[in-house]
Amino acid sequence: MVKPGKSYWSPLGCLALALVLLGLSGCQNAPRYIGGGASSSAASGEGVDWRTVRTEWRDHASFVRVQEYFTGEERTDPYLIHRTNPEEREGYYWLVRLIAEEHPAEENLTLRAEWTVPEDPEIRRSEYALPADHDFWDGREVLLFGLTDGELGEGESPTSWRLSVRNAEGEILGVYRSFLWARIGAEPRGKEEEDL
Repeated sequence: MVKPGKSYWSPLGCLALALVLLGLSGCQNAPRYIGGGASSSAASGEGVDWRTVRTEWRDHASFVRVQEYFTGEERTDPYLIHRTNPEEREGYYWLVRLIAEEHPAEENLTLRAEWTVPEDPEIRRSEYALPADHDFWDGREVLLFGLTDGELGEGESPTSWRLSVRNAEGEILGVYRSFLWARIGAEPRGKEEEDL
């Protein structure tokens, strides 16, 4: 029983309640899955395969964690994140997990994203250097590759796209493309893809 003049809530109880409510408010900002992986075709070379490729539109709030309120810095784990505009978080993202039976021996590997947008067939591209100190090849490391430069409107997705893992010479070790990538004539046929 609470004594007259005493508060029912202790300071620690108030803090716990505030953290629970803050956590629940973050649930409404969950990423919206757009799809695309299911209708995509995969091709691999040199043992690099795509365990997961999923696309989603994420807003700024979906990246905010409780720690950021205290430190002021974005906490990205458990993901490795590359954004076309590092200052912006909202955008279209590919969630990628790679797998390989034999780890590629090459160093300086990159993940390249190429895409087209509605009303403009010009191919855009961006590359992310895969950090050498991470093991990407067991399918557990999660990469988020985001188009955050504002070119796409909220909830929009590229018309077509292709992801590829490349070595330092630009040779493709593995590629994953959307269904429309080859259909609209965006697929270049060249020496780098002869074996795929």
